[in-house]
Amino acid sequence: MDNETAPIDMGSISLLIPPSRDGDPKARDVLFQELENYLSLVARSNLDPQMKPKAGVSDIVQESFLKIVQNFDSFRGETSGELKAWIKTIVKNEISGMRRSYKTGKRDVDREISMSPAHSTAMGVQPVDD
Repeated sequence: MDNETAPIDMGSISLLIPPSRDGDPKARDVLFQELENYLSLVARSNLDPQMKPKAGVSDIVQESFLKIVQNFDSFRGETSGELKAWIKTIVKNEISGMRRSYKTGKRDVDREISMSPAHSTAMGVQPVDD
């Protein structure tokens, strides 16, 4: 079974929260490693299909992971469920921020059109070169 589909042992995650909060770097490393697949799953399931060409799952995971590491001291929960909810909120906020970024002006993904020959011809635009 690969790591992508392996279930997270939520009991071990709950046990890692207190020492991670107390500054134990090994506990924190293990905790973050255990949560990496969950983070990827949350990003994949919440990213709009129209955003995927602009912001991939790996972009969301990387930015969210950075925020989780930087702000872990502000996490006040005690259980794995509370940690998962906190992480989910961070991922959703990251996706919302990226969506806002791509909705402004020239970056608006809704303004994009296909460059396929059939679509270009229908719009009266001929490509200069095949």
